[in-house]
Amino acid sequence: MALSYTTYQADGNTKQFAVPFGYLRRSHVFVFVDGLMTGFKWVSPTNIEIDPAPADEASVKVQRLTDKINRITSFKDGQTLLAGDLDAATLQNFYLVQEMIDGIADGVLQGDVLLSSPLP
Repeated sequence: MALSYTTYQADGNTKQFAVPFGYLRRSHVFVFVDGLMTGFKWVSPTNIEIDPAPADEASVKVQRLTDKINRITSFKDGQTLLAGDLDAATLQNFYLVQEMIDGIADGVLQGDVLLSSPLP
């Protein structure tokens, strides 16, 4: 079971799909239909909508790709430490590790050669 994405098989009618994993920002969630990134809108914190509905039997992948370049928060000497900032900082690392685990597992399961290149 993947930690940072889920895949659905479209039925040609369903437009709304669950986002069953945590994320720090909505901009970290992406949707791919048959491997191509597609637009969507948020209908709730845990559901997105694709309009028009993906074609029957299309593969819909809802995936979290956490920012691996920029820190979500930073700390400065003398600054008050807030639980939310600490949670965000640790969740960013936690989510990145989950995404790497999924990338490695998918590569091994598909028989791909894994390189030391950064994940998308």
